[in-house]
Amino acid sequence: MSLFINLAVAGVMVAASVLMAASLFFLTKKYAVKLFGRRRGMQRYALATVKGPISLLIVATGVISATGYLNSRLPGLLPGWVETSYLAIVAEILVVILAVRIVGVVLNGFLIARSERLSKQRPEVTASLNILRRMIVYSLYLVSLIAVIYIFIASPLTPAIGTRTVSSALYFIAGVAAVFMLVYVLNVVTSRYIHGLVVKEPKLMTTYFFLRRLMLMVVSFIGVAAVTLSTFPTAGGVIASIFVAAGFASIVIGLAAQSSLSNIISGMLVAISQPFRIGEAVVFKNDFCFVEDIKLVHTILRTWDNRRLMVPNSVFQSEVIINYSIGDPTMLVPVFVQISYESDLDKAMKIMVEVAKKHPDCMPIGNLPNVVVMEYAESGISLRLLSRAKDQPTAFMMARDLLYQIKKEFDANGIEIPYPRRFMVLDRRVEEQIAKIAEGLQTLVKNMQK
Repeated sequence: MSLFINLAVAGVMVAASVLMAASLFFLTKKYAVKLFGRRRGMQRYALATVKGPISLLIVATGVISATGYLNSRLPGLLPGWVETSYLAIVAEILVVILAVRIVGVVLNGFLIARSERLSKQRPEVTASLNILRRMIVYSLYLVSLIAVIYIFIASPLTPAIGTRTVSSALYFIAGVAAVFMLVYVLNVVTSRYIHGLVVKEPKLMTTYFFLRRLMLMVVSFIGVAAVTLSTFPTAGGVIASIFVAAGFASIVIGLAAQSSLSNIISGMLVAISQPFRIGEAVVFKNDFCFVEDIKLVHTILRTWDNRRLMVPNSVFQSEVIINYSIGDPTMLVPVFVQISYESDLDKAMKIMVEVAKKHPDCMPIGNLPNVVVMEYAESGISLRLLSRAKDQPTAFMMARDLLYQIKKEFDANGIEIPYPRRFMVLDRRVEEQIAKIAEGLQTLVKNMQK
């Protein structure tokens, strides 16, 4: 009976901690608004602190209390690895995370406010201040990672698992974090350098961006490989033996990676040959798009209705792409209108040309804009107005505006846009019968009038 009572008491401890954490998690926003009013910065700090580490810390405290209670009341009930000392280490790590989270959020907000003030006085240092702010915050997180590693190494868990294994694993994590911080700094520096190059040579922007991503990928791969081989020296021999002995596996891996390698190589070819560049307007599989970005494996195309197409780079080796921007981005704007046969043809053509010339986006060249007769249709005469715009999006909107203005001018000048007309030719016997019916109706009407 005492077993069930002790288990119930431990369950109540855990349930109470979970209920308290859930209450804080869901009610923090409501009370943060009431407590801090319009100070949204303080609201963000409260939400960032309570919704994450504090909730976890409360749950961990409840679990640790329940575990300690069961170990004291019922020794030997729980497994050996479920000890209060082990769970206390988890609580210490959560406390460190909580402290770093609070300090990080407050420090980041303070640095943002200071950066905004300095940027108003000296706008040219805005980018440098943002880089400095990120480096300070990331350095704080790196220090917290080192503190967590120290806590873990100094804990009783290390002898149980193995000091060498724990140290290697934690140093591997720290090394990978340092590599990615290095990659981040390199990314920022190269981005600023490439920005200066793009200002001088805008046509090479696509090539510069792709080469930057390729360089960062290579540096990341070499850095992670170096950290892996330095922390786990035996991994090099294992990897070498796998590649030497497992020929079939190597073939399978090569076939599996064939698509990714094809996309990377195709991306390099696109960046070098440049059939399209970042920012250009293209048509891909009947979708009008803008090239938003060219990544290592795929290209991002933004459609006219703001959708994103993620297209593998290898597709462009066999797909026809219409490029509206390469060479000469200007585009002809055809507008088709039909007028009735009774309307004044010369006047209608003159009105259409004048409307095109008055449009602010019209770019006259040679004999453009002009109007020609295309055909004699069933209901009227088909005319085509041809003008020019600076690019395809402008041409699309310009055509819509011209249709609207032409209709207004036609109405003001008596030019008719015809409706479909049909003439029926009846058989002679049917005409005679209709004539007889008409005569009969006329006779009937006359008799009724008398």
